[in-house]
Amino acid sequence: PKEHVVGELKKRFKNIYVLYDNDFDKEVNVGRIAGARLAEIFGLTQIEIPDNLLIKDSSDLCKRDGRKKVKETIINLISNF
Repeated sequence: PKEHVVGELKKRFKNIYVLYDNDFDKEVNVGRIAGARLAEIFGLTQIEIPDNLLIKDSSDLCKRDGRKKVKETIINLISNF
């Protein structure tokens, strides 16, 4: 995203989280790397769907386990910060 867009978001929200796809099934987890880079550049907090769920992203988690599981997972992730 453009710097001014992130700046506007930072003015409006106390916390902003970066949640990229989890490429846990690949030798190099590109999603983890891209998320970490974006978080570092803009001073944001990176979160990831836990590897033990064996799921790539929140939409796949929703399809497999339902919205309640997605909500629980994200709340658990952000409560650590």
